[in-house]
Amino acid sequence: MDLTHKSSLLSKVKNLLDNNELCLIGVDGFCGAGKTTFAKFLQNFFSKNSLKSTIIHLDNFIKEKKYRSIYATLHDYDILRVKKELLLPLRDGQVANFRLYDWDSDSFKDSISLKPKDIIIVEGVNLCDKEIKKFFDICIFINTKKELREKRVALRGDFTKEEFRHWSRSEKDLFNNRDIEKYYDFVYNSSEKLKMKGEG
Repeated sequence: MDLTHKSSLLSKVKNLLDNNELCLIGVDGFCGAGKTTFAKFLQNFFSKNSLKSTIIHLDNFIKEKKYRSIYATLHDYDILRVKKELLLPLRDGQVANFRLYDWDSDSFKDSISLKPKDIIIVEGVNLCDKEIKKFFDICIFINTKKELREKRVALRGDFTKEEFRHWSRSEKDLFNNRDIEKYYDFVYNSSEKLKMKGEG
C-alpha cells in the first residue's frame, strides 16, 4: 500500500511520542477492508523510521460462541473488555494484561502482557467505537470498495452467504450513521491517498 501522506502521520506520531511514551493507533473499517494488512504495513513503515510498534487484533476480544448471536454481528465483540483490559490500563500507565481468544477451542487459552510504551496499533471492525475512541491518539479508517471487500471475505471463507448478509447489515447501519471524514483522523482509500483532516 502507498501512503502519499505518510509524512503527516509520522510527524503526528513522533510529536505524540515526544510528549508521551505511548501512542495508541486504532485502525477501523468494514470487514474485508484490509485492516490487518494495513496494520502490518504501518508496523513496517514505523520500523523503517526506527519506531517500535505492536499490533493487537480485535479478534482476540470476540465473545465465546455461547454469548454470540446466531448470525455474526458487531455485538459479538466485547468492546467493554477492550476498554477494561487493554485501553484503560495503558492510558493509566499500567501494564495491560488480557486473554487471547482461541478460535479452534472457543476459549481463552493464552494471555499477553503489554507495556504502556512505543506505538500500539489495534485493528478491527468498529475498533473506534464511541465507547473507546477517546483512548486512541489516532484513528484511521480504511475505505475499500464493496466489491473488493466481498471478494476478500469470500476467499477467506469467514462467513456463509447468509451470515455475511446479516453481518453486512450490522456494519452498514453503523458506518452509514457516522461521518467518516470528520469522525476519523485519517481516511485511507485503497486506490487513493491517506488523508489527514484539513488536507486536500
